[in-house]
Amino acid sequence: MEENAISGDDNTHWFHSNGIITSIDNSQKKICVDISQKNSFFDGTNITLNCNKSSLDITYLEAGQEITFYFFENNVLDTEVAIEKLNIVTP
Repeated sequence: MEENAISGDDNTHWFHSNGIITSIDNSQKKICVDISQKNSFFDGTNITLNCNKSSLDITYLEAGQEITFYFFENNVLDTEVAIEKLNIVTP
């Protein structure tokens, strides 16, 4: 799955990607993910999702789940990305 814009211009639209959760750090609100399919945003397949946005609750997530996560392009920093939203693909 390639990244897709949801709406807006270069500074306001969300992109998304899928990955499998490998670990969760609830105290730091970060999730490590193996990207399901290589895309132009991430150099490798392992990235960290920064979930510090106050509306994100990651306490119900578990390693092994596939998720879709949404982000702004300017929030991608090498192997870490601050995300805006996430959805579980496989429970």
